[in-house]
Amino acid sequence: MNFGVLGELVVVADSGAITIGSAKSRTVLALLVLRRGLVVPMAEIAEALWGRTAPSNARKSTHVAVNRLRKALGPLSELVRTRPDGYLLDVPVDHTDVGRFTSWLGVASNAREKGADDELAALGHALDQWRGDALGDVPSDLLDAERSRLTEQRLTAIERQHELLMTAGRPADVAMLQDLCDRNPLREGIWYLLVRGLIESGRRSEALNAFDRLRRHLATELGVEPGARLRELHVRALAGEDPASRPPGAVHLGVITPQAPRVVPRQVPHVAGLVGRGSEQARLDALAPGGGEAGTPDTAVVVISGQPGIGKTALAGWWARRAADRFADGQIWLDLRGSRPGAVMAADDALQHLLVSLGEQASETPDTLEERVARYQTLTDGRRLLIVLDDAANAEQVRALLPGSPGSSVLVTSRYRLDGLVAREAATGIELDVLPASDARELLVRRLGSDRPADAATLDEIAGRCGRLPLALAIVAARAARQRDADLGSVVAQLRSAHPRLDQFTLGDDAADLRSVYARSYESLSAPAARLFRLLGAHPTPDLSIEAVASLAGLPVEQARGRVSELESAYLVTASDGGRIGLHDLLHSYAGELGARLDNRQAVRRLLDHYARAVRKAVERPGARRAADAGAVDGPGGVRGVSVPRICSPADAQRWFAAEHANLVAVVRLAGDLGHDVDCVRIGFLATELQEWNGRWGEATSTQTAVLAAAHRGGRRDMAARAEFHLGKAAHRRGEHERAHGHFLRADELNRELEHVTGGAEVHLGLGAVAESGERWDEALGHDRRALGHARATGDHMGEARAMNAIGWDLAHLGDLDTAVTWCQKALALAEEIDDQRAAAASWDSLGFCRQQAADLRGALRAYERATRIRSRLGDRSGVAEGYRATGDLHARLGDEIGARRAWRAGLEILDGSAPFAADVERERLSRGYGVTGL
Repeated sequence: MNFGVLGELVVVADSGAITIGSAKSRTVLALLVLRRGLVVPMAEIAEALWGRTAPSNARKSTHVAVNRLRKALGPLSELVRTRPDGYLLDVPVDHTDVGRFTSWLGVASNAREKGADDELAALGHALDQWRGDALGDVPSDLLDAERSRLTEQRLTAIERQHELLMTAGRPADVAMLQDLCDRNPLREGIWYLLVRGLIESGRRSEALNAFDRLRRHLATELGVEPGARLRELHVRALAGEDPASRPPGAVHLGVITPQAPRVVPRQVPHVAGLVGRGSEQARLDALAPGGGEAGTPDTAVVVISGQPGIGKTALAGWWARRAADRFADGQIWLDLRGSRPGAVMAADDALQHLLVSLGEQASETPDTLEERVARYQTLTDGRRLLIVLDDAANAEQVRALLPGSPGSSVLVTSRYRLDGLVAREAATGIELDVLPASDARELLVRRLGSDRPADAATLDEIAGRCGRLPLALAIVAARAARQRDADLGSVVAQLRSAHPRLDQFTLGDDAADLRSVYARSYESLSAPAARLFRLLGAHPTPDLSIEAVASLAGLPVEQARGRVSELESAYLVTASDGGRIGLHDLLHSYAGELGARLDNRQAVRRLLDHYARAVRKAVERPGARRAADAGAVDGPGGVRGVSVPRICSPADAQRWFAAEHANLVAVVRLAGDLGHDVDCVRIGFLATELQEWNGRWGEATSTQTAVLAAAHRGGRRDMAARAEFHLGKAAHRRGEHERAHGHFLRADELNRELEHVTGGAEVHLGLGAVAESGERWDEALGHDRRALGHARATGDHMGEARAMNAIGWDLAHLGDLDTAVTWCQKALALAEEIDDQRAAAASWDSLGFCRQQAADLRGALRAYERATRIRSRLGDRSGVAEGYRATGDLHARLGDEIGARRAWRAGLEILDGSAPFAADVERERLSRGYGVTGL
């Protein structure tokens, strides 16, 4: 069994080769092979398949693509395993060519101390794995970075192999080197080996011609000369010298004159092994001399930016070491100290360092800034240098340090947005984000060592609690390494229980202390922006709207935007076009620690009022219920400085809830934890109205648990009864019928104590629903009749319409269809009379069932479609999904396969967005019941 990606995709089973014909299947398999043994998230597979234009139903389409791959793999299909968050290829490392290639490279690296023969043997085994261009028949922009990374590793291995061969006096493979030079015309390391190999094999004229070809390439594409090593080799060839006859440095000028070699700066510091960042490395490769985007004669300036601890310096250092051969005249590293207030390096001091690095004596450097700039430009002219300016404070600090002549590259890292460099100096920006889940796992595995085995779930939780931030991951791994006798379960336990949370992210020095790293950025803020950052810690989650931000600060929205802009420039927050503001999870914890030292009570008061007003608007959108009917209670008045989003339609309300549903649960809990019980109750009931409409039953349970506690603390038994009712409703919809029955009974007991007849109607409807789930239809009918009595006794017409419809539903299941239709029609008439569209939709749904039982399939279809249209107008997504399921089944029974698939697909699209597990269950139902797949 073998999987190959170092060439065109190859799959070989014990029975023979397997052809993967579909391009999408090849893309999925290639990604799984490259991530062998690790879970590849669905989002990453979707991006590999469709790039930035993934379809709206990407999750479903990814399922389909993986299923097609499994069919193509035949006897090997079981090796593609499903995991909760994606898929993995479960094969040993030596069953993939890329795995063997990587393993042999590791053997070669370890053999350097043992001798050239062992290293050469390992390099030979590594290069034997290649059959052509990596991923040669796999079309995917996402995998271009992997292609470039693997190709770079191959070329580096070939260069090392030939250096060892020639040093040992063995001939180079000149034909292969000529082919590689043709395909990589700006890669000086390969050209050096070709020219040297030709000289050593006695082909001096060909060596000189090869050098001239390279010189023309570099002059045309980059406007520069070959590097010092190649120029010296050229001089020796002209003089008829064998390159191995004497050490580099001296040049023939009639007589041999001993000469001290020029010191070439190699200042890149040690960097621990980099994990991930493949696409960013590929981008840097393309922008550097010899890369695909390096065809312009200007100095390449690249800015790597991102939040503190994201790994900017690590990427710059790792890439700089890997690309050393592209910069024959050296690499200079300069820490500009831009994130250390009071210690930022001035431009003249930076130039002093650069001049000394280029060979100037410190005592001979010019005194003025202008003279130092001029000398710097002179010394860098015509040289191929990489200048790394680490931790820049702003664009102005960098400008004076840019070489004026072409051929060099400048790599800038900064925790601030240097948009000025992008605009004026045409710099290329590379923004770093947190690591993907698979890379975060790999970083932990590397740092923890192979003797600390851990399952993927444990690694994922550690990575999640580190926010997949590279610095946080490295710190936690180092702390775990100190505790050799403890398993990783104890590391997880420490991360779960740490308070304050950031206590787990320190190793005792400033560079490895997340608080200290964050403090540098915080201390650089203006006072208004710093205040806003602290206030963001009072929000219970790290994602919020601009209106919530403005409410926290008590500012108009536009003024809040200005302060957010400063935070965004410092990478302390992100701001989307849709007005959402986000913080990294650990930055949010840091903001919370800072805010806890201050009196934020008024800010919290404004925040709670913001959510109370916004959720009321969403519930009371046109065509929906009054907030009072959903159990809303009035809150404290007189709260000023509160901003509320614009919600004027069901679509507005749905968009707002989609963005805020997690925040609503968190805000209700926050209100309860802080003793704002009235806010907890008033926000909680309205939030649950929206949660129920959208089928978010788990969120409804969490919300109403907090509401119930607040109601008991405040002595509000009427509110406690309503919370018990909603808890019962959520438990029933989650299939926890015994738990639901208990909640409904407690609600009924409280209502009877309070003589709360109106509440009794909805509770008996709930008890009836529990009985229905057990197909105890007589019991259900008894509860629904009692509900009708309660509703009529209190003049509750909405409850009356619901109870009559429930009675009709029960009778239909008991076989009395004529009476059932009568009850449902009465319920429909009352619902339309009082303009209760939700009750009307429920009645149409019941009438559809009655007509279906009477074998009137087309009549049933019309009734279900009426119900679905009403629910769609109301934004009742849960009800709409159920309606599409029913109409799809009816179309299938009527022989309309196209109509059935259209309806089922529409319902699944809703579930994919709001209830992915329910979507998976529905797909399983369709597969088993109808043989339908691919939706």
